Order: sequence, then C-alpha cells, then structure tokens
Amino acid sequence: MRCLTVLCAFAAASAPTWAAAEVVLYSTGYEPPTYSVGPLTGNDNWVAFFANAEVTSNLSLSGSQSVVVDKANEFAQRGGSFSTAAPIVTLRQAVYIDGPDEEEFLQEGFFIRPFGISGDNPNNVDEGGFVGQLLVVNGEGPLGLGATIGLADGVPNAGFVPVDVGEWFVLEHVLNLETQTQEAYVDGQFIASAPFVNSANELSGVEFVVLNTPDHVIYFDDMSITAIPEPGSVALLGLGGLAMLGLRVRRR
Repeated sequence: MRCLTVLCAFAAASAPTWAAAEVVLYSTGYEPPTYSVGPLTGNDNWVAFFANAEVTSNLSLSGSQSVVVDKANEFAQRGGSFSTAAPIVTLRQAVYIDGPDEEEFLQEGFFIRPFGISGDNPNNVDEGGFVGQLLVVNGEGPLGLGATIGLADGVPNAGFVPVDVGEWFVLEHVLNLETQTQEAYVDGQFIASAPFVNSANELSGVEFVVLNTPDHVIYFDDMSITAIPEPGSVALLGLGGLAMLGLRVRRR
C-alpha cells in the first residue's frame, strides 16, 4: 500500500506537460556577445536583404537589445536547419509597433510574416516553400489592427485577433508536421488553424518581412523555435518514470 501511495504522489507531482517536454531548437534575445549593435546581416547567420534591419539598444522586451526596422521595408532570414524528430514545432516572436495609432498603420495591409521553409525532399531542405504566414494586418472597418494566418494567393486569411500599437505582443505559430496543419496565437489567444500552404517535413529556415511602414518603427525580440513530441510520447515518458520508481521501491 505504501508503494502505491508513493507512486500516486509521484504521478501527481510529475504529470507531464507540453512546456516541460519542449526541446529548444533555436532561441535568441538578440543579445551580446552573439549580436552587436548595427546591421543585422552577419549576426548569428542572419541576412537582411534590404539592409534596413539593425540590432539596437533603444528598446527591448528583455535584456538590452532587439532588432529594429525603422520606417522602411525589410526581408530578413536565418537558415537552419532546425531538424527534429518531434512532429510539432513552435515559432515564437515578440513584436512592438511604434508610431501613430492603428488607423494610420500601413498602406499595403501587412508587415510581418515569421514562417518556416520546409522541403518535400529530406535530402534537400531548401526545396518547398513557406508552410504558412502569421501576419499582422490593418483590418477594414471595425477590425482595426490584428494578427491573422495568411494562406495561399486567392485564399482568405484565417482568424483575427486585435493587437495594439505601443505594446509588446508575442506571435506564436504552431506547426504540426505530422498532420500538415498550423495553429496561430497572439499572447496565448487562439487566432485560427489551417492546413499547410506547402507540405513540410522539417523546418529549414525562419524569416520576418516588413512592408510599407513609412510612419512606423517595428521591433523584434525574444525569438524561439521549440519542438514537442506527440502527447502519447510524453505520456509514455511519464509512465516510464513511474515504472522505474516502482522498481526501485520494490527493491528496497
């Protein structure tokens, strides 16, 4: 009976959670010594194609530095590969918009798309295309400024959750490589789910895009890419721990 009590107590104290099972594939706060104030290109394998993205110490969510795109266009990419045997990969990126209110934001309708590029051929991770785009758009009418999933050309965006100018918010893009589906969140609030735009078997890169922001400054901080196994796999890990503990108790 005492053994059963100990095992039950262990199960209650160590029940597996998604967060506990996450494996970090890549993370950065754009901090020194890896990142130096100045052009983003060349820092930690980033390439800023228009040379308008810079590491700055003017504003940050954590630490002392972030990446800024100041009233200009940018397309910045960091290659992987971010390989994992786990089927679920999550990209998180903190964003801050500085400038006039939402009604004056943008001319084209979107500014950012952190997404993964994955390939159909496991021997060539550069093949394929983006699996989805987590956008921030200036919606029409009462919608205002918000986050949505951008899909293929001609396919309407999925979901919409408002965000604010002048406040940090965290975009979260969850990619399920097994089911070929994606989910999006902003500050933990569910935006939408949708199928992949292009099929994918691993994450080979990540990028952000800033377009048509003549009156606004965009900051990025605290990016992470993590992987988690299937729920069944996590449960098996927990059961394995229980079995090992039970064996040790019986031996005693």
